[in-house]
Amino acid sequence: MNLGDRIRQLRMPLIPIQVKVFALLMGMTVFIHILVFMTATKVQVKTAQLTASGDLLKAHQTVAEALWESPESALKPTFLKGKQLPKNVVVLALYQNSRVPVWGQWPDDHQGLEEKLKADGLPVHGSGEIFAIANSDSYYLATSIPLYPAGLPPLSIILFKDASEIMSPMKDFRRFLMLLFGFSLAFSAFVSLYVAKSVTRPIQEIKDKAKMIADGNFLIDPKLARNDEIGQLSTTLAQMKDILVKQIHQNQAVNQKLSLKNKRIRQANDELAKKLAETEILLALSQYYEGHDESNQAGQLWERILVMLRRLYKATSVHYLTYNKDEGTYDISQSHGPRNEEADKEGVRMLGEMITPDSLRNGEIQTIEDQEQRSNLIVPLCGDESLHGFILIRKPLPLIKPDFLFLLTLAHHLVLILDNLELHTLAVHDDLTGLYNSRHIRRSLRSWMEIQDGSLLPVSLILFDVDHFKRVNDTYGHPLGDLVLKELGSLVRSHLRAQDVGGRCGGEEFAVLLPRTELSQAEVVAERLRAAVEELSILSKGNKIKTTVSLGVATAPLHGKSGDELFEAADQALYRSKRSGRNRVSSAAELDQFQEDRRSAS
Repeated sequence: MNLGDRIRQLRMPLIPIQVKVFALLMGMTVFIHILVFMTATKVQVKTAQLTASGDLLKAHQTVAEALWESPESALKPTFLKGKQLPKNVVVLALYQNSRVPVWGQWPDDHQGLEEKLKADGLPVHGSGEIFAIANSDSYYLATSIPLYPAGLPPLSIILFKDASEIMSPMKDFRRFLMLLFGFSLAFSAFVSLYVAKSVTRPIQEIKDKAKMIADGNFLIDPKLARNDEIGQLSTTLAQMKDILVKQIHQNQAVNQKLSLKNKRIRQANDELAKKLAETEILLALSQYYEGHDESNQAGQLWERILVMLRRLYKATSVHYLTYNKDEGTYDISQSHGPRNEEADKEGVRMLGEMITPDSLRNGEIQTIEDQEQRSNLIVPLCGDESLHGFILIRKPLPLIKPDFLFLLTLAHHLVLILDNLELHTLAVHDDLTGLYNSRHIRRSLRSWMEIQDGSLLPVSLILFDVDHFKRVNDTYGHPLGDLVLKELGSLVRSHLRAQDVGGRCGGEEFAVLLPRTELSQAEVVAERLRAAVEELSILSKGNKIKTTVSLGVATAPLHGKSGDELFEAADQALYRSKRSGRNRVSSAAELDQFQEDRRSAS
């Protein structure tokens, strides 16, 4: 899930318009009320300050006139008798660092105000500014102004104003604001309901119908019976729906035509691809006919054919199974596709029980259904006198009849190749050991000598024969002697590389051709063969036979420029091993050194 999807999941739900309108109106109402209340409060406080300042100035003037008329009575109780002073005015005199009231009355709840003034350190020389004085019960706003009569202590005129008295007009104003706020709340609710009825609900209805149209319900009519902008919007949506339906019908007609054409094109492409695949398989057969020489090319051909058959028939797997004449069973020779060794063996066993050699010899393709693959196609490979095996094609869907025509043609060509391969194998292989025969060994040697000529690539040859083999035949009989030769053939094959050629030259003599191999490397191979034969034990009918071999090694171009010369050099080295006591390896280089030593001695 990407970041955009996560953001869309966390997106807040849609807020209805009436809620937005109500919230907007209420916000504006609250803001205006707060602004008006703050402004009125500031005006009231400012008015109280101006009133207090005027009263203080009036008191100051009255005290000053009294001092002017009778300065000697300033500290007497009758000092301001008969004078008109504002309410809550107290005149204090500084006397011996104490404030002594000389005129006026403290407020009714003055308890603690005197101590408060002393604690706050009220200056004798007042500034005329408003300051606050509070005790446990009341809260006052006060102001003071100094007076300095000649020859008398300084006087401070203090005016007290109860804060509740100052702010009492604000109570009525707040009551008015609360009534106005309630009216605004009711008005906002009314406007919101009106918006919900006249705007939100029709828009929601149009939205729901638009969603139904988007979901494919074109039978609904989105038009509303209104003569306003919302009605025009619904009419436009209805027109869009009609255009969309018409366009969809046109697109469906075009898509049907395109679908039919695409189907025909796909069928033509599938048929062409099938023909190309079949042609590719036949071309591979043709290339094999033109240039095949050895059986490993036949293995490559089988691999190519199985790959192309699996692709052609979209098969799960394709297998080539050979028929074992001696045991009457089938073995998997080549496969392409997913393999499970145990499952394949079990599947082959089950097929072997259902497919008899006689059912394959009639050459008819068989189809065996099962629950796992649904279709197992059996293509028999049998000639006039031989049964090679069959091709198994496993695919999830059954094959159709026309596919059999090509498979029968392919089977015919493969049978010809297998028959020719058998003839080729008989022509170049030794029946007893399964190794190449002498003719093929010499032909391969000549081919490699031609490649070696001028390229400086070494070619080595090992010749060996069984020591005292005649004694084995005379003692145990020829059948056991043949068994010894078979075991030696198997041992030679196990020591060969892919490029090496092993063969039986005749009797008990063997040859190993090692292309691109130096003399020293060939001597190592020869020594391994000698040691392996020496360790070999052959058991038959209670007889345990041990034998050894003598080997000769030669390398071109050191010991010969042609195949015959190299063969002769290796043969001479072989006989040197026999003359030297058998069960050993001799090289043509040792023979050259021996002859050189003899010439030097003479």
